[in-house]
Amino acid sequence: MTSSNEDFSASVRAHFRYLVEDLGFALGEDEWRQSSASYVVGYVSGTRYVRLLWGRKDAQFYFSVHRSEGGGVPPRESPVNEWFYIFELMHHLVPDRGWVWDLDIGASDPTPGQLDEKVRLNAEVLRRYGWEILQGKRWYDSEAKAMVGGA
Repeated sequence: MTSSNEDFSASVRAHFRYLVEDLGFALGEDEWRQSSASYVVGYVSGTRYVRLLWGRKDAQFYFSVHRSEGGGVPPRESPVNEWFYIFELMHHLVPDRGWVWDLDIGASDPTPGQLDEKVRLNAEVLRRYGWEILQGKRWYDSEAKAMVGGA
């Protein structure tokens, strides 16, 4: 694991600490995946799975929230309305802002400060706009592009 991966993991664990401390999530994944050249950190609760995946090969950041059954890791092929990317939620809630660029890491080898700032912003956005989703009270249906009732 490179120091950038370690920086990513440490930053995610620091900025998303509220998932564990305030909402009872547990760390489900925190690992480098050689096969996909990506680093993934995931948090699981009884109804939600929050996954932050940094694809180093394609320099993309995939931040998604999934419905979770029984506190397990979501299946790799979840139906479209069972998960969403955080920038999709932000497009729905605050449509006049370029969330894809604000929230994406956008480089395969950012400085530790740049990386930490992007992770911090993503953690802040989820906490501010997704609190009820994280609690299981609401859900963002990406197919319908609408907020709906819980679970």
